[in-house]
Amino acid sequence: MTNQFISESTPVSRMLTHSDIDLNWKRASTEWCRGIAGLFPFQITELSQKPRDSIKTTRWMFGLGSMWSRGVWLEVVLIFVLLALYAGQAAPGINETHYLTKAKHFWNPAWCPDDLFLGSAFSHFLFYITTGWLTLFCSLETYAWIGRLLCWAGFAIGWYQLVQVFSNRPGRSLLAAIIFLILMDRFHMAGEWVIGGFEAKSISYVFVLFALERYFQKNWNGFWPLMGAACAFHVVAGGWVFLALIMSSLVRTMARNLGSPRTSSEEPAIQFPWVPVVVFLILCSLGAIPPLVQEAQTSSAINQLAYQVYVHQRLPHHLLFGSFETGLIARFALLSLIWFGFAWFLRNIPSVNELNGFCGASLLISLAGLLLSGLAENNEAGQMPLSEWATSLLRFYWFRLSDFAVPLAVSIMCVRVLPRYASLDTATADRTKQALGAISIFLILIAGAMMLLERWQDPRPHADRASLPAYDGDPKRTLETQINWRKACEWIRRNTPADAVFITPNDQQTFKWYAQRHEVVNWKDIPQSGEATLEWKRRIDSLYRIQRLYRSGLMAFDNMQAITQMFEANYLLVEQMAVDTAPQNVPFKQVYPEELNKKSTYVVFQID
Repeated sequence: MTNQFISESTPVSRMLTHSDIDLNWKRASTEWCRGIAGLFPFQITELSQKPRDSIKTTRWMFGLGSMWSRGVWLEVVLIFVLLALYAGQAAPGINETHYLTKAKHFWNPAWCPDDLFLGSAFSHFLFYITTGWLTLFCSLETYAWIGRLLCWAGFAIGWYQLVQVFSNRPGRSLLAAIIFLILMDRFHMAGEWVIGGFEAKSISYVFVLFALERYFQKNWNGFWPLMGAACAFHVVAGGWVFLALIMSSLVRTMARNLGSPRTSSEEPAIQFPWVPVVVFLILCSLGAIPPLVQEAQTSSAINQLAYQVYVHQRLPHHLLFGSFETGLIARFALLSLIWFGFAWFLRNIPSVNELNGFCGASLLISLAGLLLSGLAENNEAGQMPLSEWATSLLRFYWFRLSDFAVPLAVSIMCVRVLPRYASLDTATADRTKQALGAISIFLILIAGAMMLLERWQDPRPHADRASLPAYDGDPKRTLETQINWRKACEWIRRNTPADAVFITPNDQQTFKWYAQRHEVVNWKDIPQSGEATLEWKRRIDSLYRIQRLYRSGLMAFDNMQAITQMFEANYLLVEQMAVDTAPQNVPFKQVYPEELNKKSTYVVFQID
């Protein structure tokens, strides 16, 4: 069969021999390595050459057909390895216990039946439908790793293609990925993350990267379906990106109309081909309609009370500006100033201006969130309706996008500037700028290495790091506590009925993951529906407020029997310290540790 890349009319003398192909591959690899060594000198103007032909060739939605070059795949693999080193700690991640257990319950309602959180509204409906079926054939850990690997691979490809739009030289995407991870990890304001455990947001951001690349390339037939897919998997994460792009496009269109008369050769800021837009609307509805329907089934009074719990009590560190740590605000403000400096320095590059328009729109959205936060915290007489209105809007994570967009823009602009200064072309390079660029890149690499080492210092899964006790200066005790927690959960999984109901310790979030049993409530798993949210608050107040006040925790209740009967609990799982400091004898039968005189970090009681 004739090779699809060689015309049948091509003379045999013009066809490359095997040795020529090998030589060309070696030459290309050598050039790529030289580019790595010299950090790819270039001019800070608009791209002197059009983006790679491969980027503009006909391809399917994810563009894999354009990436058969071995050098390209090498860079994508290196980005994938970087992501794995950053987020490849043991499962479960912080949000995996929240979303993946719900996906398992979605496909198997008999698993942890009647659990308040698992049985509540399924907000990320498409995520549960398209991925949750894996839990029928594999463990939660395997499910998490399958999702992680696929999302990292998609992110690596999408990130490579996006960076190539702005700087199409070898190695730039890898360097930008390092900078992006550092900035996301250290300079966020509201706790947003992009690379981490597996959940609906992880898939959404992969589609966002592909959609952004199509947007900046003016490929509207690809942009609209990809943007719709991002909104379908996570309507908030994808929706904010879409809104920022629309805002940026409107501003550019207005500026163009107010300036010089538009020539026929200028393309509009955004186009609306009807078939891709219809696909976008259909996909977007898959993410937006389920939560809207669920909210409509609850009265507005109950929903408003649930918003108060959600915004002011459970998630103010993500949603309410006044609850953000001062250090995080200061670091994000510094990063915003750095972004503004880069944007001004590269203001003559149209493609970079489009990127900065998107970033600027994200900051305007955060500014609106800041104003809403002020209104929501205004409890003066006569202002309650306005405060309640602001609270109802704040649940949509107004600060999420800027935590992603500012690091994205700064990392891409960094690779437009720093490699030029670090150029090894001594004939034209300014020695001072060369030293500055080289030192900056060296410090970035050192900071990236230190960040990765820090993330691997604690061998516990991130979900356990966030919820189990840690002892400063005693890492051995910290690790032993987590090991004993898993032992207790594994004993429960092997020795208790599948429909058993547990009261569990304050703050932990991995009980369902390890023990695979129904629990009355935990702090992490707040439901999404209004009535379930209020019931969650009632249970939290009933069971855990006293745990935060007294070392003896639940054991301090005089009417412990009545408390357990209220929630129809069969078992009580508490810390050994709570038992040791209890003001009275525990009125339940100890079943773990089975040797009554044996001390353990956690103790299980069976409730008669």
